[in-house]
Amino acid sequence: MQDSGRGTERRAGLTDLAADILLAPDDEPTRIQAIREAALGPQIHQELWDQFGRDLPSDSNLRYQLIRQRGFSESGADDLIGEYRRTLEFANLDGDDNITQTEPVKSEKAEDNMSPASSGQRDGDRVVYLPLLENRWAVLRADFPVTSKDWDQMIAILEAMRPGLVADPAKPVDIFSQFSSGAPLTESN
Repeated sequence: MQDSGRGTERRAGLTDLAADILLAPDDEPTRIQAIREAALGPQIHQELWDQFGRDLPSDSNLRYQLIRQRGFSESGADDLIGEYRRTLEFANLDGDDNITQTEPVKSEKAEDNMSPASSGQRDGDRVVYLPLLENRWAVLRADFPVTSKDWDQMIAILEAMRPGLVADPAKPVDIFSQFSSGAPLTESN
């Protein structure tokens, strides 16, 4: 995601990479490549891919290397190994297809992503307001009804985004420092 603006003028939208992943048909080559590119986006993922490719060592050997050579804690190494293996599987990087790291995605200027056409809105889209606590609302826009597969994918993506979107009230976090903008992230009545 990307964002721009401050306060009530803050807007969030999808990057080109995210739009390719979320909006393209499952078998679209652009979507498949975008998933693979995103899978290798985190620096540690790219480093592990460069070192091992799809031939990862056993969990115990990889855990040892992460702890001794990279300074991971035991729990951090365990978490990364499980997450990295699931990511490779999801992106089909553990199969026979080759992948090369592409150029980083260049985000467009925020103003270019502000129109409904550029943020993926279609004529059949429906806006659903989701009540949060303290009279706040989140907004979900999609071409409803969606399939169960679409719903599961959306929930999986929201769960993956949880660390950047959910903050402990005792530890305020500017979640938007991780994103750039397009359409409103939330709206109120």
